[in-house]
Amino acid sequence: MSYQRITLRQFGGPEVLQPETVTDLPTPTAGQVRVRVQAASVSFTDTMVRTGNYLDVRQPPPLTPGYDMVGVVDALGSGVTQWQLGDRVADLTVIGAYSEYLLCAADGLVAVPATLDAAQAVTCVLSYVTAYQMLHRHAKVQRGQTILVHAGSGAVGMALLQLGKLHGLRVLCTASKGKHDFVRDLGAEPIDYQSSDFVAATAALTQGAGVAAVFDTIGFDNFKRSFKCLNANGCLIAYGVYQATIGTREKQVAKVLREVLPFFAAQLWWRLTQPKKRSAFYIITADRKKHPERFKEDLGALFQLVASGALQPIVDRTLPLAQAAQAHRLVEAAQTRGKIVLLMDTAA
Repeated sequence: MSYQRITLRQFGGPEVLQPETVTDLPTPTAGQVRVRVQAASVSFTDTMVRTGNYLDVRQPPPLTPGYDMVGVVDALGSGVTQWQLGDRVADLTVIGAYSEYLLCAADGLVAVPATLDAAQAVTCVLSYVTAYQMLHRHAKVQRGQTILVHAGSGAVGMALLQLGKLHGLRVLCTASKGKHDFVRDLGAEPIDYQSSDFVAATAALTQGAGVAAVFDTIGFDNFKRSFKCLNANGCLIAYGVYQATIGTREKQVAKVLREVLPFFAAQLWWRLTQPKKRSAFYIITADRKKHPERFKEDLGALFQLVASGALQPIVDRTLPLAQAAQAHRLVEAAQTRGKIVLLMDTAA
């Protein structure tokens, strides 16, 4: 039996994402399951993988992108007892999910309620787990507190706004003027980062008290300014260096180091001079590796929030697998309000 997947044979622009017909289904080995994929989300991280600019992926082309997926267990490898054929599952794959069939380690999968829409379910895996863990596992925010979110119209930013509102937080958010109505609809108070100093704006909106937590994905210069926005016991969570994501792989490595290494040095200084404040750099793959059961617990909690109707993950649109290149163009042009999700032909 043949199936479709997206393969890139060289790093480059969206055009390198080419549909490929594979003639034989992969066979699971011991401890693996084969999943018939229903949906894979398209993230900005996927575009970095495509250009060779994502440092956690060292595999050279050819490769299949796709950071997360939702699907149905289709075949079992030897020794697998926790799953049955037909079970619905999710995984944080990092690469490989732009495919109608995929092999996954059985012990890394998370059960997906049968009632959930595949597109909304897969949207939870990367973006919403990232937001959930930063809010609750790392910043440990409490109801009634005020937080500041940068890039609130991005995938993780939107998740932070929604989850912050759900948790009873006051949410301030930097966004361009054209996206202020959008972030207001998500319950946030916008700050126009293009025409105002967000540090001064945050101080004014909090009457000088500062915020309990800041979530920043921009870069080191921004991290330093975000730290100034914290209250006496606040927490800065950095979770990306957007400013370092453009350019060739070689240049990007140097740019990332220039953004990240000064942050860790600054942490040491902050701990000495302002010990009641906290700061951390969050990476979902590192957190999952260190706390695999916590990842499963948190994704399961998000699925229950969606199933109950308390949370509605934002899906901008769905596209067929063959249009992966167009999905990447839209993500890179920031022309979306929510996730783009690739739906597989096998999900029909």
